[in-house]
Amino acid sequence: MDLAKEFLNKLKESIEDNSKVLMRGELFNPEYLRGHQFVNTFDKVAKTLKNKIDPDAKPTNLIWQLEQEVNNFMPEGYDIGRRQRIDYVFYRNQYDRVNQKPTFYFELESLDRSQLYVFNDLGRNKLRYYYGSIIKHDVINKMDSVTKYNIPRYFVWLLILPDKAVANYPVWDMQKLWGTRSKEAVIFHSSLKKLLLESPFRFYDHLIKSSARLFIRKNHYFDENNNKSLIDFQNVCELVFITCTGNRLIMSRGKDEFEPDKEQTVEIKWT
Repeated sequence: MDLAKEFLNKLKESIEDNSKVLMRGELFNPEYLRGHQFVNTFDKVAKTLKNKIDPDAKPTNLIWQLEQEVNNFMPEGYDIGRRQRIDYVFYRNQYDRVNQKPTFYFELESLDRSQLYVFNDLGRNKLRYYYGSIIKHDVINKMDSVTKYNIPRYFVWLLILPDKAVANYPVWDMQKLWGTRSKEAVIFHSSLKKLLLESPFRFYDHLIKSSARLFIRKNHYFDENNNKSLIDFQNVCELVFITCTGNRLIMSRGKDEFEPDKEQTVEIKWT
């Protein structure tokens, strides 16, 4: 079974099953960013998803398990930061959960977080957490025979990017970014905001995936003897993006280097 495809299809079903609480997709809109309304509501989708993946598993302890807000500690010496807080972690069964052997890391990026600064070195670049996870697998585990780090088979980001005109919302890419990699930077001029608001999906989706493609293609520092491309680790821990446009889910995969012609799309049928 291709678990990434299974995850995509069951995520679609879980969103459809929660049509009412998601207000038929209206909850993706900017007005529901206030008070974390959308993010808090999405917990229901994640819990539904846990029960949809391989639902006929028996006995009970073989049913998929879910944890929320899990620390993913980063290795020292790589300028990545101390830790990442994973929104949702899925385990195949109770035994994997006890032994901390995840199958999916699942990160939710709401509309105001599905921006380029999150996936580019001018800003926070959360892709570095993926790089840090690979380092733990390939470098730290080889150095330490006692402590073993388990990384997920799939590292999935869900991007909320409506393919329609939306109301105004905070676009951090058009403001000064302050951080460790750039004292002061503006990624896009504010004159582009009108174009962005016509369709956040058409403005951002290809840019985020292009940034991810460059990130996995380039050589990264592993140790004093090795620089490696993250493409070589897609069969160990695959980087995956799923974009929700409102009426579609579009999956783009690291093993395909995020090429548009290899994306998979499923339609959401709101009820």
